Amino acid sequence: LLGNAFRLDSGKPPEKVKQVKEAKAFFSEVEKLQRAMRQNNAAEAKARFASATNALDVYLNDVELPPTVDDVYSSKADTKVPSLCQGSFCV
Repeated sequence: LLGNAFRLDSGKPPEKVKQVKEAKAFFSEVEKLQRAMRQNNAAEAKARFASATNALDVYLNDVELPPTVDDVYSSKADTKVPSLCQGSFCV
C-alpha cells in the first residue's frame, strides 16, 4: 500500500510503480530466506538475509523512510493508543 501511494498518475497500474516493484522484490527475497531457513541451510539463509536487507533498504529509500541501520528502529516503540476526540465524540 505504501508503495502504491507514490503513484503519480491514476491511470498507471500499481505494478508499474517503482516502489511497488521494489516491495515485491523485497518480498521475493524474504520468501527465499524463509525457504533456506526451512531447509536448515545456514549459508544460504545468511546470504538471503543480506540480500533481503539490501532490497528493503532500496525500498525504504524510495518511500522516504530511514534505512534499516537507522537508530529509529532500535528504540522502543510507543504502543499507547491516543484518544481521539472532537467535542463530546471520542473514538
